[in-house]
Amino acid sequence: MPRNLRRTRFRKTRDPQEIKLLTHGVSLTTRFGIAIKLRDREGLRALWSELRDELLGEWVAEHPFTRPFAWLLFEATEPRLPVSGEAAAEAHEWTGAHNHFRQHCFLGINRLLGIEDDSRDSKAAFESEKQYVIRLGLLTDAELALL
Repeated sequence: MPRNLRRTRFRKTRDPQEIKLLTHGVSLTTRFGIAIKLRDREGLRALWSELRDELLGEWVAEHPFTRPFAWLLFEATEPRLPVSGEAAAEAHEWTGAHNHFRQHCFLGINRLLGIEDDSRDSKAAFESEKQYVIRLGLLTDAELALL
């Protein structure tokens, strides 16, 4: 069976905690307060630039309609928009079903963009991550097939 040599090389040369930090926004080293190599935002940005294509592809394949933490931190340029009616119900349902630590990074995207509003606290009043990537036309072919 053929092996993906790039993936194998990548996994051997990268600290799994660095990858967890890029994808989920947290790692064991940050959770327990241990000093990590990527203390500054620019160091994290450089690592994301290096690994972006591979990590983004893997992430979207495993977590359709979402993006990794580093994508939200460095590439998201649009704020979450308020929604109402059926869209608000859909946002509430999606957010409830995907309520884990990394999802909270997405809920705070407006704050990352310098917009002070209640989008982080009012989950149902603002679009979900799925609605966000659909609105911005960021879906991969695999995600389009799932719609």
